Amino acid sequence: MLLRKTAWFWKSDLAAISFALIFSISGCRDTPPEEAAVSEAVIDIPSIPEESQEDADEIINICIALYEKAEKENKLADLETIRNIVNRLGENGYSAVDSKNQINMTEAEQAVWFCEMADAEEEAEITIIEVSYLPGFVKYDLHTKDGNLDVDRSYYRYENGEIHRNATGSYQAEYWDYTEEGYLMFSGVWYSEELYILTLSG
Repeated sequence: MLLRKTAWFWKSDLAAISFALIFSISGCRDTPPEEAAVSEAVIDIPSIPEESQEDADEIINICIALYEKAEKENKLADLETIRNIVNRLGENGYSAVDSKNQINMTEAEQAVWFCEMADAEEEAEITIIEVSYLPGFVKYDLHTKDGNLDVDRSYYRYENGEIHRNATGSYQAEYWDYTEEGYLMFSGVWYSEELYILTLSG
């Protein structure tokens, strides 16, 4: 019994001492802490090249009627809707594919030519559209020179009868390959202007 009382006494004293120690370390004081300095940075964000913006406007004009029709029929994420959009882009000369890889790429010979030029370390450009089921699309503007592959990626989203650009990013592909099965794969660190601004303002 005495052992239990002694143990309880030590626990309660230890708790009181710990509380007093924490209270004194936490620093209750009357003076307010120094205010953190707030700095303002001006960031020069490069605008989308005029040619790329005209290209995006043309793609939007090609797709908008199909998205509006699909919205009325409540079939925005339907495979047939995506197939119609991919095919319409192909009819207008664009290499296009769906994001789930269910539909063959239109104008695939352009992608093959681009990869051959990249392998030969020649300069070449191509735009590839990846139609999403969200609904919207990703526009990849690829540029190769001296064996390097630069990627400009813009995401466009359809919402309430309009298509708007939601995000852009640029990066140099650290790895790219055109497989025997006909897949163009590339990866790299994506730089987002919007994320960069949010990081600086945080």
